[in-house]
Amino acid sequence: MIMSRVTIGLPCLLIILSIPTHVDAGEKLDRKEVIRETERRTEMISAELRRMPAHGRTHHWAGFYTSGPTFHGHSVLLVAPESGFAYTHPAGLGKLVAYGELQEEKVGVITLVHETPQRNKSRIFDHKKFVVVKWEGLRYLVPAKNMNSFCSDVNKNLIYPERPRGFFVEFRMDYKRPSGKPYVPREFRHLLLKGPIVGSITQVRSITPESGTVPGHPCLKAIATLDIGTADGVDVGMKLIREHDTFFLDRTRATVLTATPHQCSVEILHYQNPADAKAENEPAIGWIFKSRQKPESTNDHSE
Repeated sequence: MIMSRVTIGLPCLLIILSIPTHVDAGEKLDRKEVIRETERRTEMISAELRRMPAHGRTHHWAGFYTSGPTFHGHSVLLVAPESGFAYTHPAGLGKLVAYGELQEEKVGVITLVHETPQRNKSRIFDHKKFVVVKWEGLRYLVPAKNMNSFCSDVNKNLIYPERPRGFFVEFRMDYKRPSGKPYVPREFRHLLLKGPIVGSITQVRSITPESGTVPGHPCLKAIATLDIGTADGVDVGMKLIREHDTFFLDRTRATVLTATPHQCSVEILHYQNPADAKAENEPAIGWIFKSRQKPESTNDHSE
């Protein structure tokens, strides 16, 4: 493997970029050029960020962000108004980098304009629009298409800034888990619940076997109707868990497919336990589902 190292000055981290030696010369050259351009953009953005004041920035979203960790480590995303963006996945292959310009579409939303050659474009970083989320001194960049999932995890108290998954968080040497609610643009505020939502199954429309990932616990997929809807705070894409399930034992998970004011359709994934009674091993009328609500706090920035 041919290895090259780039030192980022904000802070000084080493991004190790490796180039596979088993590809033909033409493809190897293309990848080397793409990596060099990514290194150049990284240096430009780092220099621009160093010149920007620590406080009172016009573009408050500019900064150094990370996501992960993956098997290899954290992914890195740098963004600045003039120099654009540079992304590097820790695997460092030519297909795992991206760079380009960016535009502030409106307050709280930025759009990445990818310039990476298509053949070298990262397969795991195809996001174009990001929502800027502020939460107790930290900034998050959340792909717009992941905002529903992000807010659902906030409601369920499952956001860990030191282990960002599906979003990027501003790099810090030491993270403190936030409390209260994050500040999000107005169009997403309805996704942050002000109280728990609880409903029950009124109809089970179908049940089919589903390939599961828990050995010894066959998985069933059910389509069902719950007696809660948009009037209760339900929204399409919202995640619900069965009553009494916990973070470490959520055997039954529901995702809202459609919603009307007073009911919603959900897809349920239920991992069976052979030791349970039959009534507990198949989604049925009367099963109760809830949003896992984060404990109330006076530190609420969503208004």
